[in-house]
Amino acid sequence: MGVRDTGIGIPKDKQEIIFNRFQTLDPSYTRRSDGTGLGLAICDKIVRAMGSEIELESKVGEGSFFYFDIGLDLAAETSCPPQKVQQPPATTSPARLNVLVAEDNPTNVYVVTEFLVDAEHIVHHAANGRIAVEMAQAEKYDIILMDISMPEMDGLQATSAIRSGEGPNRDTPIIALTAHTVSGDEKKFRGVGMTGYVSKPIRRDLLLQALTSQTTATPAIQRGAEVSGASSSPVLDLQDFKAFAVERKIERVLKTIEIFTAELRAKVAQLDAISEIHDTRALQDLAHSMIGSGCLLGAKQLVVISRSIEENCADSFEFPHDDARVLRHTLEKTSDKYAEIRTQAAVTSYIADGERAA
Repeated sequence: MGVRDTGIGIPKDKQEIIFNRFQTLDPSYTRRSDGTGLGLAICDKIVRAMGSEIELESKVGEGSFFYFDIGLDLAAETSCPPQKVQQPPATTSPARLNVLVAEDNPTNVYVVTEFLVDAEHIVHHAANGRIAVEMAQAEKYDIILMDISMPEMDGLQATSAIRSGEGPNRDTPIIALTAHTVSGDEKKFRGVGMTGYVSKPIRRDLLLQALTSQTTATPAIQRGAEVSGASSSPVLDLQDFKAFAVERKIERVLKTIEIFTAELRAKVAQLDAISEIHDTRALQDLAHSMIGSGCLLGAKQLVVISRSIEENCADSFEFPHDDARVLRHTLEKTSDKYAEIRTQAAVTSYIADGERAA
């Protein structure tokens, strides 16, 4: 198995140290790099635990190739055929669209892509605002879904660049995907040329309604569910989880949970690195990044605490150590909770609990 990129490449004298924890080629912690130097260290540890090791070939200015060989036994075949969780009524959506999704959160990318592909749309993905601008200059899209908070260039900057450029998407509808719910945001979004927004957690019906309204030249604001409560909120909100799970096939429910729990574990490591250097702005960004996917899967306590920390960090430059400790504990607790939901039986049980709680 191998992964090849066309990035900046890695100098020969740095190729050994990049597998160390918290090691990056750029030692400064900036939103542009958007990393803590843990990805390769984690991958290396996993591969070594499976009896292999990661090899690296890289040339500065041309890119890198990471690869490994591994032998695995075939799993025994299951006697249980795949089954579907009850599906909701189909939502009317426009004819097939060419959609650009600009979003850096892997859980949100998976879910939004799933919704769009199921509705037979063509999906293109940009991992940050800069890439979205480049893609928008190169190809015409029917609609652009733009996350607000992204590395390198945020959604507002990217939208402004698209609108002021000479590319083929100057007049293309751009819908914001956002976990921000502060009063006045709608005016801010429209001020840079966005034509509407969908609040996170992103729901299938609201997203497809937004696509329909925007592609028929009738701008509309589609709002997602509001999350409220205190730090005593449940780790997993049963009704929110039921709303998430009944909208998709069981294998997709489990895949989304798998991605989410991996994201939570990665955020714990990232939070540790942020706490070491007392970076308040980075903590604010991390807290914000958990709101969208947390809302989607019903991780209510994580959402409430993340929103509180995001607001606190906005009002202070002093690093909130107590808040960081609470967030770390909540990330671990949430990860443990969702790690329990690994089977169809577990998903079905939680859906039933959600129905009883309704």
